[in-house]
Amino acid sequence: MSYSGTVHCRHCYGKGHNRRTCPDYTEQIKTRAQRELDGGQGKDGYYGTQLAKRTGKYIDGSSATELKATRRGSKRRCSYCATSGHNRKTCPELKVHRATYLTENVEFRTGVLAALQTRGLGVGALVQTEEYGTPVLWLTTGVNWNALTCKNRQASAVQLQRLKTEGISRWNLTTSVNLPDLPTLVEHGFNNYEVVGPVTSSQVESSVPEGWAADAAAGFEDHFTKDVKSPNWHDNYYAC
Repeated sequence: MSYSGTVHCRHCYGKGHNRRTCPDYTEQIKTRAQRELDGGQGKDGYYGTQLAKRTGKYIDGSSATELKATRRGSKRRCSYCATSGHNRKTCPELKVHRATYLTENVEFRTGVLAALQTRGLGVGALVQTEEYGTPVLWLTTGVNWNALTCKNRQASAVQLQRLKTEGISRWNLTTSVNLPDLPTLVEHGFNNYEVVGPVTSSQVESSVPEGWAADAAAGFEDHFTKDVKSPNWHDNYYAC
């Protein structure tokens, strides 16, 4: 295909078709298949077979639908899991993963809320970091609860504001950081801060949107887009 979007045939150099659908190339194969037939090689010589794959018929007119190529003979695969025998709409693996997401999302959000209540990390909490060995105090000004899903555990959801601002660039007055490590919930979190002024459990919960923990479908459509692939896609593809 040219840069203008026009298809050019690599056999006859004509426009509007490719080599696979080129009528001139089909006639050329047909002529050679006829020569094979006339020469006693039968209908399924090399060119006879190529004709059958191309058109679904042997040179003598008999059916060869079992040989006709689809997409150059490649196996049709599900675009989600890369196995054959079904498509994305009926994919059993996708069905399981969708159901699992809904369950895991509630478990994750419920667990995160409980863990942050235990740590006292919520709006109004004081946290401390270090910069070049010097302690720096920050005020927690918000938590982007809606960014946190079972498939987005590393979201920079904790919003901080520096308390001591003298001599600090305006670009460094605020920041957003990930959740800290939370066993079974968040691995490789941001652990370079410590809650030194926790808030109460009820204060943590007061900033959580109503129904947040029970919202199983949060982030569902953003994750299961038409382009998303199964975590097993590559293993399935090369195993088939």
